[in-house]
Amino acid sequence: MTTLKKFACAGLAVSSLFSTAAVTQGDPISNPRGTVANFDVSTLLPILSELGVPATAERAASNGVPFVGAKYGNLNFTIHPTACLGANTTNCVGALVLATFSGYSPNYQSVAAFDERHAFADAGIFTGQSVVYIGRYDIADFGFARGNVAISLGTFIGLADKLWQELESGAKTVSAEGYADDMMAGALNRRQVSGAGQEDDPHMLALELVQQFARDNVAVGADNRKIRNID
Repeated sequence: MTTLKKFACAGLAVSSLFSTAAVTQGDPISNPRGTVANFDVSTLLPILSELGVPATAERAASNGVPFVGAKYGNLNFTIHPTACLGANTTNCVGALVLATFSGYSPNYQSVAAFDERHAFADAGIFTGQSVVYIGRYDIADFGFARGNVAISLGTFIGLADKLWQELESGAKTVSAEGYADDMMAGALNRRQVSGAGQEDDPHMLALELVQQFARDNVAVGADNRKIRNID
């Protein structure tokens, strides 16, 4: 199975920067329900290898802490083990996946709008620099399913692709008012037209509907000021 097919099995329709694949059924990785106990470099490298993602063990120049350097298509990204409970950066129960884009003149409001509509990852601009980042944090205090590692990574790559496309297009949000409504409409439109073997990743669709879910909750009195405990 090709790398792209494996990510498609994980529920990801990757486009533009990374080519195109339709969502298919099946397991993204062997023993997907088996758990990894941590996100150590030695744990992550075999999973990435099975997915066909070139990855190497690296060490940060500043402090020598190990991390993973990986590449998928034209995307370079890193995975940084965190919350390490063992000696010498081992038994790390957190992982930060990070990609950065430079060489652009980012519009702060547009990047903020992208960040608002995607709860799965965090996007922003380094202060005083024209460097845009997108990051995702996973937790494995009590283990993490191998299949979920693949799906989480696949969804992250899809979002990184979308952010890259927005930077490439130079898209700007011209008004601070109303962009949440515009984004909700765009997500709903994609849901209506998707199909014919080219369906959107269900995670990606859900992640773009944060504003709608929040508004619906308020409409039915389910916002946090009105929730009542069940007797």
